[in-house]
Amino acid sequence: MIRQLPDDADLVKMFHLGRTNREIAEAYGVTVQAVDQRYAAMGLQRRPIVNQVAHLLAPLQIISHNTGESHHNEWSMRLLRVYLRRQLGDRTLTEKQLNQARVFEEKIRDKGLILCYYRERHRGWVYEPRAASDGAMVVRWPEDAPRPEGNALRVLSLPCEPALAT
Repeated sequence: MIRQLPDDADLVKMFHLGRTNREIAEAYGVTVQAVDQRYAAMGLQRRPIVNQVAHLLAPLQIISHNTGESHHNEWSMRLLRVYLRRQLGDRTLTEKQLNQARVFEEKIRDKGLILCYYRERHRGWVYEPRAASDGAMVVRWPEDAPRPEGNALRVLSLPCEPALAT
């Protein structure tokens, strides 16, 4: 097995072809960290889907503390994140996660609910009846934040057709 990464030009090519750092590391017999470090040295940064989800949800200003109260790990938030990852086309989701996203979508769609976030509440997240102003979004948007548009709105909304069972 090779134990050295290819030259920068080949690495850039693999980056743009969408090969994951894990795939590259396994192909060349190096660690994922070695691939990460080379990309960082070249100024290449991946925007993994999980980072895109965090960016989409930033206007909610979700409480997150290293110790003590954090609303990021509440079950409803976990379901929302996996749903958004599915909406973004994340191919790394497990069958279990895909099922969780489908269950979340069904709950929102079939019961006419929307997920709401309240910073001042103990757990932060609550499902409430959908209002006309919510449109097709799966999470109630803060009134003081600009409404998502384009692809962001698509990702944060229910698809026109329900997801197929996996």
